[in-house]
Amino acid sequence: DRSTLFQLVREAEGRGETGYVVLLCRMFLERFPEHGSVLHSLGVAFIELARYDEAETVLLQALACCPIEKKRIVLSGLGHLEEARGDRPGARAWFIKAHEANPNNANSLVFLGCSFFQDGDHGQAEQAH
Repeated sequence: DRSTLFQLVREAEGRGETGYVVLLCRMFLERFPEHGSVLHSLGVAFIELARYDEAETVLLQALACCPIEKKRIVLSGLGHLEEARGDRPGARAWFIKAHEANPNNANSLVFLGCSFFQDGDHGQAEQAH
């Protein structure tokens, strides 16, 4: 059943069982292919496994089918993907889009500031926060 399988995905994520998360997400998505939250979870798992091309594909699918109020989460996920690839300017572009999608949520600004800080640009980091 949908809610049980969804709960299993969340529990596996909480335990850090990345391979199991991938398996459960694939099982879920076979039955419910346009579930944005599970697509996002699969994308995050692929990032953790350094499977960046697959992560990008899945996160873009999630972005296309998630409700507007959740787009910030997926846009931030794309930023984290670019960070994992070593492209901090690319990551910052996604974090800015995430903030624009929901200006009332400061998470993406924190991610943006951290990215500037990692590049040694403390002024921009402070401004982003």
